[in-house]
Amino acid sequence: MTKPNLPWKVATKGRGSVIKLAPTTTMLGNSTLKEKIVTDPRTGMPVIVVWVEDQAEGAIANGTKIRKRNADPDDTVQNGSTGTVLGSLVYPGELPQHGLNVKHLYFIEWDEHADRPVGTIDHKIEEIT
Repeated sequence: MTKPNLPWKVATKGRGSVIKLAPTTTMLGNSTLKEKIVTDPRTGMPVIVVWVEDQAEGAIANGTKIRKRNADPDDTVQNGSTGTVLGSLVYPGELPQHGLNVKHLYFIEWDEHADRPVGTIDHKIEEIT
């Protein structure tokens, strides 16, 4: 399996996955990263949160209400939680630690954490119909 050249790295630390920007931005194309500083509720430390507001082809539309599914036990947001899609990027390839064929990375504003956009994969959300 060839590892895709992505603009982020997914690292597991503590409770859930953290998406960290890598030096390359080839996947971002013309996308503009949005960012803001928020306080991490677990540590009380300031962190920089980044996201895009672009909509990837074939992705759930921006502004759509979604629900969390397939949560890992240590995810901060658990199954049944609701949120809104802020943006998406194409994620070509597998997520090796889960063996999943991931098509999109989504940036979500969860209702219970409205001040912190969070990145997640398509496997973990579903559109509320």
